[in-house]
Amino acid sequence: GAAAVHPDNVRKLGALKVSSIGFGAYRVEDGNSSHAEAMMMAMRSGVNLIDTSPSYGNSGSERMIGDVLRELEKEGISREEIVVSTKVGYIEGNDLEMARSAPPPDYLDMGPDAWHCIHPEFIRRSVDASAERLGTPPDVVLLHSPEFFLTSREGVFKEGGSKRSREELFDAFYDRVEKAFVCLEDLITSGMVGRYYGVSSSLQGCDYSVTGRPNLFEGPSLRRLLSRAEKAAAASSSSSSSMSSFTSCSNARAEDDDTEEEFDFGATHRMRIAQIPLNLVESGPVLQSLFDPDAPPRNPGDEKGRFVTSIEVAESKGVSIVGNRPINAIPPEGVINIIKYPGNYSKIHRSESLNSNYHNPRYGV
Repeated sequence: GAAAVHPDNVRKLGALKVSSIGFGAYRVEDGNSSHAEAMMMAMRSGVNLIDTSPSYGNSGSERMIGDVLRELEKEGISREEIVVSTKVGYIEGNDLEMARSAPPPDYLDMGPDAWHCIHPEFIRRSVDASAERLGTPPDVVLLHSPEFFLTSREGVFKEGGSKRSREELFDAFYDRVEKAFVCLEDLITSGMVGRYYGVSSSLQGCDYSVTGRPNLFEGPSLRRLLSRAEKAAAASSSSSSSMSSFTSCSNARAEDDDTEEEFDFGATHRMRIAQIPLNLVESGPVLQSLFDPDAPPRNPGDEKGRFVTSIEVAESKGVSIVGNRPINAIPPEGVINIIKYPGNYSKIHRSESLNSNYHNPRYGV
C-alpha cells in the first residue's frame, strides 16, 4: 500500500481524509511516461488527492489517471485509498469538435477554441465520459469556472448598467448554477459521482477574476452558492434520502469513527468543496474581508452582519477549501489567457485591469 502520511499533513475533505498536498493534473497527459511515473511516485508516497478536468490535455489527463489507478491496484494501492476530483464546464479540443455537431443547450461561445456549459444534459454527458476515461466514477465533480456566464455579459455593465439589470443578471447566474447542482445531487445518488460536488471558481474575496482582472464583477458569492445548494437538495429526486449515499461509497481515508452528520453543519446538500486560487500572492480569501449582511454576530447582542473572509464562510458552513495555483500566481500586471476571447479579452494588461469602473453589485462572500 501507499506510505503513511504524518497526521500533521492530513486534511478533511468533507468526511474524507486526504493528504495536504494533492496531485494537480493540469499539464499531464497519456502517452508520457514521465507524467505517469510522477503520479505513481506521488501516490506511493502517500499523496491521495488527484485533481483533473476533461479539458486538461485534451482529456489525456483523465486517461492517464485511469491508467495509473490500474497500475497502482497491481501494487496494492486500492482505488478506495485515492480521492479523484474532476470538473465540468469547459468544452475544448476533441470535445469541442464533437459538440459542434450536436451543441448542448445553453452553451456559451467563448471564441473559436472554446465553449462553456453547465446545463444538466451536458453535465451528465461529461461526467459519464470522465468516468469512462478514469475507469471509475469520480469522487468529486466541480463546476469549472461557472462565472463565465457573468463574464460573457459583463460588457453591458461597463457603461451605465442599471442596478435592476445587474440584479437580474446575477439572479440568472445563480438559477443556472442551481439547476446544475440539482443534477449533481442526482448523480451522487445514482452512483455516477462518488461523494461530493462543488465549484472551482474565483469566488468573491479572490484577488483576480477568471479573466485575470481585479475580481470586481464576476466573483460568485460562496454564501449564495450554498443557499442554492440547499434548494437543489430539496428539489433533487434524492431529497428524501439525501444522506444515503454517504455510507454507500466507502473510502479507506475516511474517518472510521466519525459519521457524516458531524461534517454536514445541518446541511442536506453535498456541495462540500470550493477550489480557489490561493497562494502567497493571491491571498485575498484569507486576508480580504467583505461585508456580509447575513453573517451571524460574532458576540452576543451584536447585530447581524459583519466583515468576514471567504475562508471564514467556508469553515462555518462545513465547506472544504482546496487551493489551486499554490506555486504559480497571476501577476499584478495581468495574464495572457489560454482561451482567446473575442475583442480585447485575448490579452489583459495592467492598464485595462486597473481602470475597471464597475463593481460587483452583491455584498457578501
